[in-house]
Amino acid sequence: MSGVSGAEDEELGQLRETVALLTAQCAQLDEANRAWQQYHQTQVQDFRSKLGDYLSLNENISLDYAAELIIEQISKEREAFNEKYETLEKVKENLE
Repeated sequence: MSGVSGAEDEELGQLRETVALLTAQCAQLDEANRAWQQYHQTQVQDFRSKLGDYLSLNENISLDYAAELIIEQISKEREAFNEKYETLEKVKENLE
């Protein structure tokens, strides 16, 4: 019976080592995850700050919505440019 007990003790020791290793890996992953979240949040804040000069944004606006606002602004500016271009073309035709 002592052989079974020794094998069980060895298995228990290996399981303890595995648990300790996995616990350490979880701690490392948690730390890496927190660092990534902090980096991501900093990048999002920087992005919003840079866009703040061009679009009215608040802290609760998602990046998807910010992208929609950017596309909308580009479309408006393109439309205004095209209207000005057409007007200039008409003026040019009238001058010829």
